[in-house]
Amino acid sequence: MADRFPAIAMTDINPAAVRFARINAELNGVGADIRLASMPAGADGLFDAIIAHPPCLIDPDQRMYRDGGADGIAATAAGAPATIDTQVPGGERFMTCRR
Repeated sequence: MADRFPAIAMTDINPAAVRFARINAELNGVGADIRLASMPAGADGLFDAIIAHPPCLIDPDQRMYRDGGADGIAATAAGAPATIDTQVPGGERFMTCRR
């Protein structure tokens, strides 16, 4: 996305994902504002594109990388509609989910 947009902001509720995102951005020379937070609460301003890969698998062990932990599914259900207020009119929105 760095070649499409002048600024990149990333949030995640998983500390390991934030750490890896920072490492990845640094290794690839991409300047990004990367925060340990849920979207949109952890991001400021309006966005031209919102790309989400929310925790979407119900996991009996509540592993952070699968369902976001104890509050992951609830956070996704609450956060997704809230992103509407952070997107510029006509902006792009992508949501992915792996099985």
